[in-house]
Amino acid sequence: MKCAGTVIRPCEFHVCGSLKNTKHMKTKLFALFITLVAFANAQVTIVDNNGNAPAGVETSLSTAITNATAGDTLLIIPSTTNYGNISIDKELTIIGVGFNPDMDIFLTSTVGSVTLQTAASGTKLIGLVLTGTLVFGNAAGTLSDLVIENNKLSYISYSGSLTSLVNVLVRQNVITPTSSGFDIQLSVTNQSNILFSNNVFSNLSTSTIYRGASITTGGVTFDHNTFMGTSSQRAFYDIRNCLVTNNIFVTINPSAEVSSTNNVVYRNNLSNTVDAFSSLNGTNITVDSNIEDEPAFVNLPNTTVTYTYDLDPTLTTGPGQNGATDGTDIGVTGGTSAFKLSGSTLPVVKRFDFPSSIIEGNDVDATIEVTGN
Repeated sequence: MKCAGTVIRPCEFHVCGSLKNTKHMKTKLFALFITLVAFANAQVTIVDNNGNAPAGVETSLSTAITNATAGDTLLIIPSTTNYGNISIDKELTIIGVGFNPDMDIFLTSTVGSVTLQTAASGTKLIGLVLTGTLVFGNAAGTLSDLVIENNKLSYISYSGSLTSLVNVLVRQNVITPTSSGFDIQLSVTNQSNILFSNNVFSNLSTSTIYRGASITTGGVTFDHNTFMGTSSQRAFYDIRNCLVTNNIFVTINPSAEVSSTNNVVYRNNLSNTVDAFSSLNGTNITVDSNIEDEPAFVNLPNTTVTYTYDLDPTLTTGPGQNGATDGTDIGVTGGTSAFKLSGSTLPVVKRFDFPSSIIEGNDVDATIEVTGN
């Protein structure tokens, strides 16, 4: 397999001498190794804005998207530089290193705002850090079959002209708004089968003006998430026709901020706040088999407002263990897609040894150590 001047053979790595330094070579071999083990049968474009990229490697993410063909995969090299705002107009798989990669040099694949145009059905966004808003749609039509996983997100919203939003999976992300706005705002006229699963929802401050999800047209399920905040904050702003099940509410109030909420089912959730579920208000609220008790985590104090990467939301004792409707743990570590502390589903290079002297044009042996996720 050849990629950007580097040859990779099974169990043997030969690195071209044109790669200049340790940091650069680590990020290159991260991308090349993942390409080999995970995408051998896909059309993959490596995007690297670190500088000194080998010939054949795209340096602009926007350009890579423009030049890509529907079905392609773009692999985004970790960088100190934001790759900027992007708009996706075809089915693509865009993969970064994750929000908390276990690497010697901590770098992430960071972008600004991301717009998934109506023509981007089937797109997957994996392992990115978004500093701006993730927007569904840009015009009338149906946007469907999306996967948003292992990212760090601030806001999720939609285009007012989008007609239908169907089959969307948002899982294993850290979602922390940077201001008092809604972390999720989804009220497309026709929306269905939208699942938020195994995400950590947290806040930046203890401000009471924090607002959670605003979903007025329904079709959304919140399953196996962990919400963090204060007793004066609420996990939702206004949700209607939604299912809330198998979630943990750490001090934050599970109710909506407004009382117009209707046709919402709260089932088998866990909260450490007294009367967290009995005090839920609104029209046609169903409260079923919820638990009010003190969850015990590996490392997540009940006073925690903001999620940081040294925390561990895994349950250790209490009724939440094996207490979900599917027999797994309630919260982010249960279900079929447990939250990953690394924010990545892909192997990550932890160690890379290579000769101190490399002659350009010659191949050399290199040893890498990879951790799987």
